[in-house]
Amino acid sequence: MNVSVTDCQSVGETEASLLTLANQGALIGSLVLRNLGANKLNYRFQTKTGDADWVDADESGTALYNTVVAGAAKTLSYTFPSATKVRIQVSASGGTVVSFSLTRQVARASGGKLPLVASV
Repeated sequence: MNVSVTDCQSVGETEASLLTLANQGALIGSLVLRNLGANKLNYRFQTKTGDADWVDADESGTALYNTVVAGAAKTLSYTFPSATKVRIQVSASGGTVVSFSLTRQVARASGGKLPLVASV
């Protein structure tokens, strides 16, 4: 089953969470980031397992830790087989607005609960 969410958020100069995903099995999906403002958007995926601290999912300059220039969009695919939680951190010098569309693949038993909201 695919679960899709689309939303918009103001982004400031201080790094903050765009969204957090809780793991119910492997985290597999795609994310489209659209920078609607006039300033460059910085983003990075971070993972957390158990009580450990958040760590970057990849190094700077890779698909999971990069930028989106003003007026552009970027589509990212992700697979995290074992992280308990995944979050996307964002910031923009001078601020910006980001629109995002997330599609997450989820296994669900016939007649099972819909995994739309998870407590993080």
